[in-house]
Amino acid sequence: MLKIVYYLKIIGLFFFVSNIIAFQNDRIMIYPFKVYNVASEQRIMSRLKNELNNLGFKNLVSQNRIEYFLNQMEIDSENCNDSCLYTLGQLADADKIISGHIFSDSNNYSIKSSLHSVSTQSIVTDISYKASDEVDLNQFGIYYIARGLTGQNLSEEKGGKMHTVSIKSLFVDESDFFKLSNGDPYPIIFVLTENSIPIWKVSFSNLRGYRTVNEKKILSFLPKHDYKIKIYDAKLKQLNMEYTIEAEPNEWPFATNKNKIGEKSYILFNQKFEKDFYFMPNKKI
Repeated sequence: MLKIVYYLKIIGLFFFVSNIIAFQNDRIMIYPFKVYNVASEQRIMSRLKNELNNLGFKNLVSQNRIEYFLNQMEIDSENCNDSCLYTLGQLADADKIISGHIFSDSNNYSIKSSLHSVSTQSIVTDISYKASDEVDLNQFGIYYIARGLTGQNLSEEKGGKMHTVSIKSLFVDESDFFKLSNGDPYPIIFVLTENSIPIWKVSFSNLRGYRTVNEKKILSFLPKHDYKIKIYDAKLKQLNMEYTIEAEPNEWPFATNKNKIGEKSYILFNQKFEKDFYFMPNKKI
């Protein structure tokens, strides 16, 4: 009986991996996003292509090919509706189409994007991201959108789940990270490890006191793995300027919003469960 269950799991994993590989082989057309009050559309499109490449989606329709067929259809890119979009996808031999909108209003940026199936002429999935500013949109927003659009639901094998985690802010007191009398303090280093393997590293400035950080990353969490955070002075580890944040069993540090560092310092975290993102192991840095 145990052997049957084992083989069923292997078969299920095989089909899951096969589906991901098949999807990665799909020809994807990224249609120019509609932009409202944002000046960096080309940079955003370039970053989206790079993120898709990093995820293994390399079969992309070139922008020249999109423009060629739009000229043949005598349609301006801003006036291509849904039926036009699917016709364009067919002409470009695309399997999937990515389209979207980028908005800016009073310095609040947001992006909404859709993944379309050319064969069924329907939307496969929608995803949106609200950014705090243009830097957040360019650096994390596109990274988030790319993973959301290519996400697939999966069985929670081993309890693995994807989360967006963020370092919201940090307070550094000189009693915990003091500076030498003959110079400025050194930067503070943040390192997250999974089973003793480093998977995320952030270097904060040498300033002391409170600062907003807003560093974000999409990470996988496996309850049976061991997660630890070390925060230390870049040059004074030998003077006990190193602090470790450990979690309860089957948890990780991001489950606790506020964590102490030393006696007076602290760091604030946030996490969001991404139910539609397919499981990807964390990469060693």
